[in-house]
Amino acid sequence: MEATSGPSLRGLFDKDDDSVHPLVNNSIFKACPAGMRFETKEDCKRFVREHCQEGSNPDYPWMQQIFTTLVTWRQLEQYLFPCLRDIWKKTPFRKAAPLDPDRNVFLGDAEPSGEWPLHAEVLAGVRKRLDLPFHGGGVDASGRRLGFLSCASTENTLRYLFHHMRCGILVVIRNKRLVVFAPFANKDYTNDWDGALGIKEENLQDYYRKKEESYRKENVIQGVENWWANGNIICNEHQRPRETNSQYWGDHFNSPLRDMIEQACSSRDVADCEFFINKRDYPQLKFNPNSLKPVEPYGFIYDKDDRDPEQDVPLKRHRYPSLTPIVSFYCSERFADIPFPTSEDWEAATGMVFPKTFSHQVNKEGEVEIDEPRDLFTQENFKKFECDWADKQETAFFRGTATGGGTTRETNQRLAIAWQSFEWESSPEHNGKGSSPSDGGGSASTDPLLDAAIVGWNLRDKKIAGQEMRFLDPTTIPFKGGRENFTPIYQQSKFKYLVYVEGHCAACRYGFMMRLGSVILKVTSRCVADSMWYFPLLQPWVDHVPIKADLSDLEEKIRWCRSHDDECRKMATAAAKLYEKFVSQDAALDYVEMLSHEINSRYRIPPTWWTPSAALVDIPPPYSQEFKCNTCSREGKCTRCKADDADRLEREKKLEKKKEDTAEDKKRQEKRARESILKRAKAKKKKQQEEEDQQQQQRQRQLEAEKASSSEW
Repeated sequence: MEATSGPSLRGLFDKDDDSVHPLVNNSIFKACPAGMRFETKEDCKRFVREHCQEGSNPDYPWMQQIFTTLVTWRQLEQYLFPCLRDIWKKTPFRKAAPLDPDRNVFLGDAEPSGEWPLHAEVLAGVRKRLDLPFHGGGVDASGRRLGFLSCASTENTLRYLFHHMRCGILVVIRNKRLVVFAPFANKDYTNDWDGALGIKEENLQDYYRKKEESYRKENVIQGVENWWANGNIICNEHQRPRETNSQYWGDHFNSPLRDMIEQACSSRDVADCEFFINKRDYPQLKFNPNSLKPVEPYGFIYDKDDRDPEQDVPLKRHRYPSLTPIVSFYCSERFADIPFPTSEDWEAATGMVFPKTFSHQVNKEGEVEIDEPRDLFTQENFKKFECDWADKQETAFFRGTATGGGTTRETNQRLAIAWQSFEWESSPEHNGKGSSPSDGGGSASTDPLLDAAIVGWNLRDKKIAGQEMRFLDPTTIPFKGGRENFTPIYQQSKFKYLVYVEGHCAACRYGFMMRLGSVILKVTSRCVADSMWYFPLLQPWVDHVPIKADLSDLEEKIRWCRSHDDECRKMATAAAKLYEKFVSQDAALDYVEMLSHEINSRYRIPPTWWTPSAALVDIPPPYSQEFKCNTCSREGKCTRCKADDADRLEREKKLEKKKEDTAEDKKRQEKRARESILKRAKAKKKKQQEEEDQQQQQRQRQLEAEKASSSEW
């Protein structure tokens, strides 16, 4: 098919098949036949500059994503669903043969000692989530599966993510080919929070006026009902001030994610499957462990503790009996999201350079300014991290932004550790500049115990349970945070002890830290999304040193590390070996292969007479330019209803204004008529008076003439 002119559909479907839709143009892939990955940063930059100015959405020509992002339900119906239904009809779903356990690191029997193999924890976590009833899980006594996944499950999950959560990426694999990779984001999203943020709308102006004193000016969406959440972060900007158009959802991470799946399809026995990728900082599908049914994923919005099943908030909309699995970077035991390798895991494992985004600016000279790709993980740059154990400083090191839902020392672990470091700076006992207690018989170190600092305040709007929406106020913090604290990441390998502290969720840097030859001090999580795909493999005191969540044992553990140097070196070595076996490139590909087979085993092709079950609650109609709804059967109102209400109110206002104008016109006309009558009456009276005066004068002259004539006689 000939290339289309103007913005096209790019990367949504099989990259080698342009016949799916007349607007498909995948010529971009011909420029990188080995994949959208590059050996050097310069090669990647040239590719981005060459292709980033080609629009990525036929209906919204200003959008600049690497792969087309669909932003309305109408677009899904117009571009995605016809292709999906064609795949479901013409490409039969094939049941996969069992994998060879000896060829996948996450499979296999027990260890020679008879112990439960370490990798089995990863597989058990995947199966536990897939065995939930809405994933078609569970078997009866005979081994027959009690439920199943189907094409209806995929449609259900698409509706749930688009209308209730706002965004996601649909992945469909057939015959070892990635045939659908479809990012979507609801630009007309409407939440169902009903004032749960704790701030009255009339007070928002004061809130943002105060915030602007320490942050940039924000282009806040006026209707709170159109805000959305990314975990504890409240999102309420489509674009910044002075920007005319919105991208609606950034395309960061999409390029390495697609590459990882394509590499798995080409090098592993990947099974036919369908799933959704959630690349946000919080899982999307929460379930109650007692009822095993979906519940509201953002309980904290309603001041509920998401870790406590007794505080679960019922899901008010888009509840379905069957849902296609959602895979997420950051997961939790309370959520059904299946752990998945992060884009950073894949970048680090391959050592390749990937485009960050096609979003760009054109400067006054007409030059394209892009978001530069990073080459942190290339083989050449990774050599910078090499540092012998004996040359490392005996200091616990941390650098990071003040991410996390909390805004105080008590509610934000990153602030807490930076605060601790700030206090220890003035203590000779801790800063290495004076005498210190003996570290278990070892020689006293002149290195400070802790070097922790904040490199960015992260002033986004945040919400945690029990508190209204708020932002971090840097003026309340006694120490400085910003780029002046930045330390190039390759210099972090110069420290023996690296502190891992979560932010909004688990931090994807953990895999990278495992490779640096330093021992990780892992602070116990307070987050809900506290786990990643390889975390079940981690063992305290084997590959890391555990630290209490409140940091109360931090000093004790650092001093223990100083006095147990050999044990720490062994833990650092164990972490590096664990990475090479279970987190590296081959391991990530094995994981995708294993996951595809687990999903495949739960999929069924429905019989021709079968129809999908009704939703567990009434479904609000989707927003569509062709769709007109008069009522809405759920609590609150859908986007279309609100739009209709707004139009109706606007019409009523105009009609009322017209009536008022008509009444005013009538009054003015009546006034002018009265004034005209009075004016005519006055003129008539004046004329009559003038005529009477003339007659009087004429009679007076006649009398005077008669008197003169009489006197002459």
